[in-house]
Amino acid sequence: QRRSSLACLRSISTFVSNPRRTRGDSSSQPENKTKIPDMNWKYIVILSVAAFVVLLCIILYFANKKWKSDIHMLHALMNRGCSEPERLSKTYEPSQLDQLPSPLRRYLSKVLKPGQPPIRSVHIQHSGDFNLGTETQDKWMSFSSNQYVVTRNPGFVWDARIRFAPLVIAYVRDCYVAGTGILVASLHGLVTVAKVATSPQLNEGELLR
Repeated sequence: QRRSSLACLRSISTFVSNPRRTRGDSSSQPENKTKIPDMNWKYIVILSVAAFVVLLCIILYFANKKWKSDIHMLHALMNRGCSEPERLSKTYEPSQLDQLPSPLRRYLSKVLKPGQPPIRSVHIQHSGDFNLGTETQDKWMSFSSNQYVVTRNPGFVWDARIRFAPLVIAYVRDCYVAGTGILVASLHGLVTVAKVATSPQLNEGELLR
């Protein structure tokens, strides 16, 4: 044990008293001090970017959830009118088309069969390109949408997504619910970029649609 202790002490003494080893350690020390801050800044930047991306995803998630919640509320309000007692015929008869414009009358006479129950609601899915250009210059953008229509106490809800750029999507809500027209456009459901104020003209235009 004594020999082992002495050998250990000699090793320590040699390490401390060795000028080459000492100079080597002292010369390498500044290098570590200069590299550590650089690495810390890289980690800080990476973590900051990652935290920003995560925060943005969370914000967009809740914005999208809020937008869908508003759409569901409009559906409920629109369908509430459909639950009222029927005031019209229970079945379709060709004579019901007599007062309609000729193009509409011709179309409905081909797609409807006498005696069939009336169509109360329709769900339509769209996908394609939407032209947001002017009369002199086209500007086509891809879009997809869901449209729900009710025929008794007429109303509809059009919920669309229009892609302006790879990461820029506009949410558009175009509706006629409970006698009121609604037109709102928002970036990712988060920032409203267009909103048409309710007016008799808007209500009439949405009803005609």
